[in-house]
Amino acid sequence: MKTHPCWRAGIFRIPRGQIGVATRAVWAVITLVFALVLLSSAVLPVEVAAGWSSRCQLQASHRGRCPLCGMTRAFLAISRGRLGQASAANAGGLPLYAAMLGDQAAFAAAALYRRRRRCRVPEKLHADS
Repeated sequence: MKTHPCWRAGIFRIPRGQIGVATRAVWAVITLVFALVLLSSAVLPVEVAAGWSSRCQLQASHRGRCPLCGMTRAFLAISRGRLGQASAANAGGLPLYAAMLGDQAAFAAAALYRRRRRCRVPEKLHADS
């Protein structure tokens, strides 16, 4: 199998045609995880979702807040339309939630584009009929 020149020197030996397939597979897994996070924050009751999240270990050891402290509460608030409450819980919650929603939209658009490209009827067949 022939590999891309960029990959020959490294430890990876990925065939040229498989890089796109691997990238799409990783993107699909990440998108699925994002979908589960967004769906669970929208569907689960606040008490259940908050009960599943553990206390931040940095905060428990008195080292202060980590960047993800309050993210569960922020996502729950955003899913219920309480943007002010979400911003107070964690200021990074809104941009992260928006990025996850954007990923969902981009993945869906890419999947539709690939499906349409695959299902396209060649022009020659149109001319014959």
